[in-house]
Amino acid sequence: MITEHGGNPVDFVLPRADTVKIGWQLYQGGPTPDHFDLWLDDIALATNRVGCGR
Repeated sequence: MITEHGGNPVDFVLPRADTVKIGWQLYQGGPTPDHFDLWLDDIALATNRVGCGR
């Protein structure tokens, strides 16, 4: 359990994730311009904490 999260002093439990989607979701039809370029840098997926040195 994580209790040091900057909020109320209660346990915080993340929901179980079984899907990861990385990218752009466009909900409007017929956008202008008709396409977009998306660049994503520094994406890390892990079962343990990544970074921050804690």
